[in-house]
Amino acid sequence: MASIKKRVRKGADEKLYIRYQVQVRRRGAPALSRTFATRAAAAEWGRDVEHQIDRGRYRSTDMAERTTVRVLLDRYIRVVLPRKRSQNAAYAAHALQRRLGGIPLSALTGVELARYRDARLQDKVKIPSGFRDGECRALSRCVSGETVRKELSLLHRVIRLAMREWGLNLPANPVDYVTPPPPGKGRERRLEGDELERILAATPSQRLRAAILISVETGMRQGELLKLEWADVDFQRRVAHLRATKNGEDRTVPLSRIAVEALNSLPRAIRGGPVVGYSKTALAMAWRRALTRAGITGLRWHDLRHEATSRFFEMGLGTMEVAAITGHKTLSMLKRYTQLRAVDLVGKLDAARR
Repeated sequence: MASIKKRVRKGADEKLYIRYQVQVRRRGAPALSRTFATRAAAAEWGRDVEHQIDRGRYRSTDMAERTTVRVLLDRYIRVVLPRKRSQNAAYAAHALQRRLGGIPLSALTGVELARYRDARLQDKVKIPSGFRDGECRALSRCVSGETVRKELSLLHRVIRLAMREWGLNLPANPVDYVTPPPPGKGRERRLEGDELERILAATPSQRLRAAILISVETGMRQGELLKLEWADVDFQRRVAHLRATKNGEDRTVPLSRIAVEALNSLPRAIRGGPVVGYSKTALAMAWRRALTRAGITGLRWHDLRHEATSRFFEMGLGTMEVAAITGHKTLSMLKRYTQLRAVDLVGKLDAARR
């Protein structure tokens, strides 16, 4: 039976504080002790631990008690993240650390995570000038529900990994006990009217014009375009080979006549190298300047991929053909990237009834 000792100590305020230390000793198991504010809590813990030891179910919670959320995420950033192609999880990890970093994993509950969710949804983020829509000129907006969903999903994955491989013992993953924000509505922004021509005319950079046209014609992700090298472009077969894409597989995309012309307009080093020659930051700055000059708001680079995907369907390509070009693995994700204009479907409906 667990033994309980009453401990009296004097605090910094000169008051006496009573605590109850419970010790559990069982043959074949390590000696365990814990201190509680009440005798009843100490006795309950002692009975529970003895019950688990007797049935061979006891698992030490020392790691959960001494490891905070910050320490756990630091280990993930240091050990796991370098093996990932995308480093975007680091932003989510830092957001979690700012609000939850000091909480031991043993004290992390659904209630704490619900507070995090609600507070995070009230946080403000700055909106770059090029991304402010016509009717919304605000300098900042609240963090989106989709962002918070990704942060909670990351924490769930990290805790699951720690429970499976790092020796963390918890009765359950605490993230399972919080309701995430509802999924955000997919963006529906596409190029409208003469926006593409205006952007191309507004930039003096041939590199940027070529990058824009290649994106619209092929549906490449920004990262795929920036990593594309001349050695991966086959002009004879009119294809480009994309290596180590976001979903982990290589992909070969066809090159339209416009895409080939855009590629041919770019300078090419004798030794090859990157096709576009932009860094991610430099491309973002050039894109934002072009939008400002063209007087266009609310358009993101990634919307060019939406535009390309939608155009493929409007050309009459089948679902499998479009997925082979864009690299989407699921129909739901492909649908999210497709915004067909009803006005463009009128002709197809009429033709089908002839």
